[in-house]
Amino acid sequence: MRRPIHSQWAAECAVRFMKCLRSKIEGLTDDDVVIRDTMEGATDVDPVMEKLIGLRQEAKAMAESRKALAAAYADAARADAARQEKIEQLMFDCLKACGQDKWTGVAGTASLRVGSWSTDVVDPAKVPLQYQKAVPDVAKIKEELSALRLELEAMSDVDLIEAAVKEGLKDVGFGSHVHGNSRRMLIDLVLKTRVPGAALIQGEDTIAIRLPSKKKEAA
Repeated sequence: MRRPIHSQWAAECAVRFMKCLRSKIEGLTDDDVVIRDTMEGATDVDPVMEKLIGLRQEAKAMAESRKALAAAYADAARADAARQEKIEQLMFDCLKACGQDKWTGVAGTASLRVGSWSTDVVDPAKVPLQYQKAVPDVAKIKEELSALRLELEAMSDVDLIEAAVKEGLKDVGFGSHVHGNSRRMLIDLVLKTRVPGAALIQGEDTIAIRLPSKKKEAA
């Protein structure tokens, strides 16, 4: 036998419940079509509550299932990304080993990309105030040091040594000529002297992959 509408509550409570239910159903969106269809025409509290609890459990189970699926996809995505990095590293190492910086084929083009320059603030307390915000103005330091680096690299040995002396490096110890690593070392010393507490550092070389255009594939 079907239990009456007020089997657990007083009749007036059941009436208020059903009145509220009907008003809420009217406000449901298209996303809630399952709830609306299930509740349409309902007249008794107990069947409504049974259905609502069932729908809630279905939604909960679906949410947990989707979360698990999302986590599995996230793990798979991380594994795929790691495999991509390994493949790129393999190509990078092999191109480096044979002294080539580019390979072009039907599948695409692999080329070695020079590491970009960035600023490493090694001692924020020593960075002059004109480069400071709430923290050292890394962008401003990078801009000035990058411009100085290009200027120094274009200088002759004599001019480079003179520039080093002007920056306060009185005894650079290179005579009148600097070559190779010595020249790079002197440039680094000048850069470090220009902005105390900060240095211009170069990131590691990377590899860039460019796929053929769709027009070429079609041809």
